[in-house]
Amino acid sequence: MTELGRVVVRRPHGFWRDHLRAYELVVDGQPYGRVRRGEEVRFEVTPGRHWAQARIDWTGSPRLTFDAAPGDEVVLQVEPAGNSFMLWQLLGSTSYLRLTRVA
Repeated sequence: MTELGRVVVRRPHGFWRDHLRAYELVVDGQPYGRVRRGEEVRFEVTPGRHWAQARIDWTGSPRLTFDAAPGDEVVLQVEPAGNSFMLWQLLGSTSYLRLTRVA
């Protein structure tokens, strides 16, 4: 049996935008849970190349491609992109959130 890779998605506590709402996590087109402000979500994926995206309503983050090796842990962080006054971000489907790899 092949050892799986682990993914951790963290959402920092310090942002006030969307502070009462959860972001949906999508990996390879499948839902992998929801993360609230100040929380983290952990899950396993098969080794290889994957893409992740954070979503809220009709908008979210651009897709982030990452490689997961057997036994390794990939750490991602999701946060609001910009600030509460950048309402134009609501018009796009991938400009409202920022998803980055931190480890």
